[in-house]
Amino acid sequence: MRTTRRLLVTALACALLLGGGVATATAGGGGDTTRIGSQHITINDATVTVSDTTISGEGLPSATVEDQAFTVEKSKTTIDGVTITVDGETYEFGRTTIVVENVGVHLEDVTLTGS
Repeated sequence: MRTTRRLLVTALACALLLGGGVATATAGGGGDTTRIGSQHITINDATVTVSDTTISGEGLPSATVEDQAFTVEKSKTTIDGVTITVDGETYEFGRTTIVVENVGVHLEDVTLTGS
């Protein structure tokens, strides 16, 4: 359960980082890397539903969650740096701290596939 919770918090944080950070970034031309400085993101008092989804990647366990809900009371994750490529444009984020407080997560028909 703890591994699933950490995985979901990280996945949620990355999704929000992509949605919020990339939307405010200025796109570089011709495949250049756009560098975005350090970020501090706080997510609180929200409910996230993930349904009909398959998540696969190296090191993930193989599992299926039919219907499960839980609340993340407080979690803090710091990432020293991350590079994301979207439609041929590369974005490099500096040190990013993500704080999640009082966030409900509802999983419905979610499959994890490890490689």
